[in-house]
This record gives sequence, C-alpha cells and structure tokens, in this order.
Amino acid sequence: MKFNKRRILFYLVILIACDLSAQTGNYNPECLYASDQIKDDFTFFRSKLERMHPNLYQYTPKDKMDFYFDSLYNTLTVPITEREF
Repeated sequence: MKFNKRRILFYLVILIACDLSAQTGNYNPECLYASDQIKDDFTFFRSKLERMHPNLYQYTPKDKMDFYFDSLYNTLTVPITEREF
C-alpha cells in the first residue's frame, strides 16, 4: 500500500475528528446558564450577524430588526438551559 501526502492528510483529519468527537462525552444540554452569560452570547450573536450577514435588512427594516433584537435581549432575565436558549 503506497502512502501519498493526500492519504496521510485524510487519515490525520479523520483521526483528529474522532478525537474531538470523543471529548464531547460530558455535554449536558440541561445545564443552566446565568442570564449574564446568555446575554453575552446573544450580544455576540447579534454583533456577528450585523457585521457578517450580506443583506440582513433586505426583508425587514433595520429599526424593526433592532426592536426584535432588543425585545428578545430584554426577556433574558432568568437562568435558562442551552435548549431553551
């Protein structure tokens, strides 16, 4: 069996993917997150969406989107699970 660079790279990627998937064994979707953590995640999501989306306001004007974002942000007042978020 002859090994070339592509084959070695392929096996290396598979090995890394298997290793990363094995590390997710202690994931708990019912873990509660504080409202401050959730708000930080939401703010990060919103900023990325506003900076990276090619046409975020194509169907909904910016003022309405801001209203929706702000109203959702204001509901994040109690600890919630990842699924609820």
